Amino acid sequence: MKHLILYISLFYLIGCNLFQGQQPVEENVAVEENQQQEEVFVPVQKELYVINPKTMQYTEPDIHSEPKDRLNSFGHLLKIEAESEHFYKIKSSADCYLLKENMGTYNEIPLTKEILEAVQELEEGENEFDISKEGKNLCDYFTISLIPKQEYRKELKNRVDFRTPIKNFTYKEGVLYINHQAYEVEKENIEWSNCEKVWWIAPLQRYLAYITYQGDVAYGFFILIEKDTKKTIKLEQEPFLSPDFKYLFCTTNPTYMNYTKISLYNIQKDSIPLIEMVAQTEINYWMPYHTKETPLFFSSNGNIYASFNVEGLFWKGRKEVKLNDQRMYIKIGIRN
Repeated sequence: MKHLILYISLFYLIGCNLFQGQQPVEENVAVEENQQQEEVFVPVQKELYVINPKTMQYTEPDIHSEPKDRLNSFGHLLKIEAESEHFYKIKSSADCYLLKENMGTYNEIPLTKEILEAVQELEEGENEFDISKEGKNLCDYFTISLIPKQEYRKELKNRVDFRTPIKNFTYKEGVLYINHQAYEVEKENIEWSNCEKVWWIAPLQRYLAYITYQGDVAYGFFILIEKDTKKTIKLEQEPFLSPDFKYLFCTTNPTYMNYTKISLYNIQKDSIPLIEMVAQTEINYWMPYHTKETPLFFSSNGNIYASFNVEGLFWKGRKEVKLNDQRMYIKIGIRN
């Protein structure tokens, strides 16, 4: 009887161990089958926008695989040739798959506080006053809010501009001549430079000149010139003077540059106002329009107004010939 009880106990223990050893194997098989389950694609013909600025692209449609790299096409309208449960296959010469959650309609493009205020580091040599290197973003210097088109049109009637065009000037070999006075404004690339426009800004007691190279507006700069001392301040972006004369807000024109750099200068009142840079950076995800019909401007209320788009929607279509008429509008205030 004792031997029988012993045999039964051994049989029970062996059975339990065998079952416990097999259970993880069965679970692993289930996991492997789940991972190896193929995405079934159905042919489609449609276009959707990239609505996530951190969208990653995959070279194979496997949600368990590592994506190749970031797409960097926020706001771009992409053609889709097939879709599965988790992926869209993008019409492209290379294999490109995007998660469906990162694609959507124009109205689904998120313009969150984080996206509007995001900045990126400037190039080497421009890092002085670069706010991104200080761990800051636009909200440390500006207030930014979305507004309806009607508000933009209303404030356009209150636009202030303190620049008076100067028509009688000449430019030769880096020297600008105004009212028989000579002002040296360019010391490098003299043979390629040209002066396109000159203004007088009375509150600053300075001329403002726009210098280009070979007439190409994509490679130009602005320069402030003190009328009497002839001292100059070179500005990489177009300056806009605030109505209280306390700030210069400067920005590139994305129509020519395809990116947006901005800078902010403080102005200290004096017989000849002292102008000092406070901050500069490059905006990460959006670009303002600045044209004759839809200018970027200061209103008399002290705010800056502009129409804008996310970077991938700045142009209409893929040829970058015509500006996109479908836009959003923004108000920017300067923090004191």
